[in-house]
Amino acid sequence: MIMLYKGYSNMNAFKVCTLILILIFLTSCSSMQHVSVTQLQSNIDTPLSIGDYVSIKTRSGQSFEFTITNITSDTLFGENIFVDISDINTIKRKEFSLTKSVGLTAGVWYGLAIVAMLCCFVGG
Repeated sequence: MIMLYKGYSNMNAFKVCTLILILIFLTSCSSMQHVSVTQLQSNIDTPLSIGDYVSIKTRSGQSFEFTITNITSDTLFGENIFVDISDINTIKRKEFSLTKSVGLTAGVWYGLAIVAMLCCFVGG
């Protein structure tokens, strides 16, 4: 049995790696996608929903990031913040990508398997 640190066996290392991969899977495979300001201002088929995490840059150059708690015809609301839709210059919505998440997780596991095999062949 390979000892990584005093008191940590391969099983403990596996548990730690699994936890790290789950955290990577849940957090890193999202991206910010542009939302059409024109479509948002027209109030027709609004591309945003309550619960969306957005990054907004206003016409005056201010930047805001928040989770939408309410949407009206002319305003986006977050917790302790609101932005008039007419003041928005650019807006991006955070989107989760299952394909990227599965690919990243599989790639990391594949890499860990190769490292484990190399350790077994070189170390044993």
